[in-house]
Amino acid sequence: MKNEFYSLGIDVGSTTVKIVILDFDNNVLFSKYERHYSKVRETLINQLNLIKEQYKDKIVLLVSQKIVSLKHSDEILVLEDGRLVSSGPHSVLMKTCSVYQELYQSQFGTCSEQEVG
Repeated sequence: MKNEFYSLGIDVGSTTVKIVILDFDNNVLFSKYERHYSKVRETLINQLNLIKEQYKDKIVLLVSQKIVSLKHSDEILVLEDGRLVSSGPHSVLMKTCSVYQELYQSQFGTCSEQEVG
């Protein structure tokens, strides 16, 4: 079976969310452009869920500094200074990883009891 590698691009702008998946030859396999009407998180999650459904038998690797892009991933790898410091789903990292907690706080403010556990 041939290994297939895809590139995923995500652009969150002031009015729209754009996602594209390209194959090795830069052919567009998936493209979604949508106004978010100030509901960035919901719009991005909806688009990522479309990708998850369409590519459910594939591995989708997202690289992001924005937790909103990764929060619903099955597995998140947390890097600090280029080194792996922790991994797991969002709910576990919120309880066990200070680096992830600090990143969350910098993006969303203080952690609520519900977020931390």
